[in-house]
Amino acid sequence: MATSLLAILTGLVFVNIIKPGVGAGIGLNHSASEVSFVQKPLSETLIEIIPENIFQSFAESQMLSIIFLP
Repeated sequence: MATSLLAILTGLVFVNIIKPGVGAGIGLNHSASEVSFVQKPLSETLIEIIPENIFQSFAESQMLSIIFLP
């Protein structure tokens, strides 16, 4: 328990001294109004969970299809 507390305190001290991420440009040049999003119907999403081709799901990193392999 004491070692966990020491690790947490050490981490907090170093983060507050070093301040990682400050000044890093993450490249967000678009405002929220410029980004478009098309929502698919729930039925289509549920059908896409079951993969037609298992290997294609792995190649396209479709996590829901990989988790719910039949």
